[in-house]
Amino acid sequence: MKLLFFLFFSVLIFSTAFASDKPVKSKGQKIFKILWSEGLKPGPSKKRYFPEISSPISDGVHTFVGTHSGYFYAVNKNGAIDWKFNSNGPIASGPHADGNSVFFGNNKGFLYALDGASGKQAWSNYVGAEILAAPISDGSSLYVVTSSREVYSFDKDTGKQKWVAYVKGFDSKITMRGHAGLSLDGSRLYAAFSDGQIASISLEGDLIWSKQYDQGNSQFRDIDGDLLVDDRFIYASGYFGEVAQIAKSTGHTVWKKSYSTGATMGFDEDSLYLTTTDGKVIALSRSTGLRKWELNLHAGTLSSPLVFNDYVLVATELGRLYVMDRSKGEILQDIGLSGGAIGNLTMNGPDIYLLTASARLYAIRAN
Repeated sequence: MKLLFFLFFSVLIFSTAFASDKPVKSKGQKIFKILWSEGLKPGPSKKRYFPEISSPISDGVHTFVGTHSGYFYAVNKNGAIDWKFNSNGPIASGPHADGNSVFFGNNKGFLYALDGASGKQAWSNYVGAEILAAPISDGSSLYVVTSSREVYSFDKDTGKQKWVAYVKGFDSKITMRGHAGLSLDGSRLYAAFSDGQIASISLEGDLIWSKQYDQGNSQFRDIDGDLLVDDRFIYASGYFGEVAQIAKSTGHTVWKKSYSTGATMGFDEDSLYLTTTDGKVIALSRSTGLRKWELNLHAGTLSSPLVFNDYVLVATELGRLYVMDRSKGEILQDIGLSGGAIGNLTMNGPDIYLLTASARLYAIRAN
């Protein structure tokens, strides 16, 4: 797979540098506040590992995140760094916290398990290809997908490999570097790749089904955002192509709509929320795919949307965090950031976390 992720962002940043000519207005409400921010070491901008896209997570004690510098950090509730670990390779993967441990991979193909309190390494494994998405766990096993289309299962406590499954497919020489993470529904894993393929895999490593989804473009079919899963369906989106509702049992497409996004979608009981490659935030009906509302932020590349209570939050590459009413799409609050953010926003309790493109970690709290 040719890794043109840097080109993707370079083109978007250049094309949207003047995207703020139609600024959106906020109602000026004070719903969230910046609790703290902490500058971390970014990757060198002269290399392709830029900007930062890892998604921070919190276990209630620490916020964990890695950067393209190769360092993985644990930041406490006051915004101070308690420890950092040198993985010796750029980190795009988000982390996964489980019990007292935290897990992550790096772009050189190493998977790490650390003690969450001290940062001491418990084990590591080399998988031979980039790990661009967060591992997931079902309690006893840890699962990870690589850029070489391999899905691994490891014993969570010891790091011993249980199985590896290879999902056959074809990644074009020109790709936007698909980096969708694995999804788990208790009995199956779901994986998506940069050729627009989605696969269902048993927890024993058997391929149940694999479908090629026509994303509307012969080159850029990448499914970059994590798949969303409910009791019956999978929701997927591609960089060029469609947003689709897919039956979990068969891989059959129930409905699809023509929207392009490279980000993970958000959802609640009734709606899907997505950010498009042309700077829009859109709400769709989960049952039909019909559009409920649409808002153009005129702010360049956008983060994944985060659904938080009655709100949808989206960060932008131009350094703003927008808080929207999830039922109407009205902007209720606009928070300035020191640098743009285009990765996933995450939450734990009343707090929201994001990493900016220049490696500043933010904690945002609901008032």
